Amino acid sequence: MSEGGAPGRSADVGPRAAAVILADGKAGTASEEPRAFASVFGRNLLGICVETVDVCPEIQGFVVVAPAGLEDRAADFARDSAKFLAAVPGRSTSRESVAVGVEALPPRFDVVLVHDVARPLASPGLFAAVLRALEGADAAVPQFPVGDTVKRVEGGVVRETIPREGLGAIQTPQGFRRHALMTLSGAEMGSPEGAPLDVSFLAAAGLRVATVRGEPANLQVRAPEDLRFVERLLAEAVSRGHGR
Repeated sequence: MSEGGAPGRSADVGPRAAAVILADGKAGTASEEPRAFASVFGRNLLGICVETVDVCPEIQGFVVVAPAGLEDRAADFARDSAKFLAAVPGRSTSRESVAVGVEALPPRFDVVLVHDVARPLASPGLFAAVLRALEGADAAVPQFPVGDTVKRVEGGVVRETIPREGLGAIQTPQGFRRHALMTLSGAEMGSPEGAPLDVSFLAAAGLRVATVRGEPANLQVRAPEDLRFVERLLAEAVSRGHGR
């Protein structure tokens, strides 16, 4: 495990909001390069996410969950930040990876944001909005309204048109009070690929789950064409003077 962080920080007085950056996902690229290290606009997905967390004043520490065996490489893209705490190896499932990331956080952090590098364009404002929503909830997630018509298909045949009203696509970062994450880590449940945690379990357990409006640019990188689209968006942002 590679560690860093600001020197001289008191163990008794410190921040309470931290982030777990999931960087151990599958490639989603044309090569065998782990997705976190995929190059885009002269940087990589992990580096972009680290930069975003670093400029969020509400977040005072973060842990990177890296591909197993590549913790030092992941740390190289994070150690310049005074907020960087550690790089730890990921596990076989997303839920387990979140758990090891949370375990690496010092106990003073009681609020945790979980973010996947597969969504590199999440803005600092979205991180802040999720944290604000936690003021009256146990968990908070961004959701973006579903714009396309949704069909239920069975055996290649359309069986039903599902009304879009009330439907939303869940994004990261997802925010949790630490006790809520402990509830999830002790549960036997599945986590769909790309969803760090099943927040519906929290709601079923009687805990409060808030939502905030997601961002249209906060898309998930799953394939090489997604990387090219992210690169175009970054280039447009730079040309408008809104560089990331």
